[in-house]
Amino acid sequence: MLKEVFIKCPYCDAEYLPEEIFIGDEFLGNRQAVKLDNGKIDFVNGDEPELESSYICDFCNKRFVVRAKISFEAFDDDFDDEYSIKLAQ
Repeated sequence: MLKEVFIKCPYCDAEYLPEEIFIGDEFLGNRQAVKLDNGKIDFVNGDEPELESSYICDFCNKRFVVRAKISFEAFDDDFDDEYSIKLAQ
């Protein structure tokens, strides 16, 4: 289960969800990858992601800036291997 992520106003500690501050299409951008025959990306077309946004706090009315740090993890999800579990009697 993923840990819930909140953004806090640096002035009054009011909490926000990322989707309250970042606009979905602008946040991830709208890009297309052109790939080589070996699957590697050759070049990218389209709009870059907007990983920084400013927001005026709904509670203290002060402007603050939020910078997103995104990371991705890829892992093997191969469930074809057989396995067994010994059940307690």
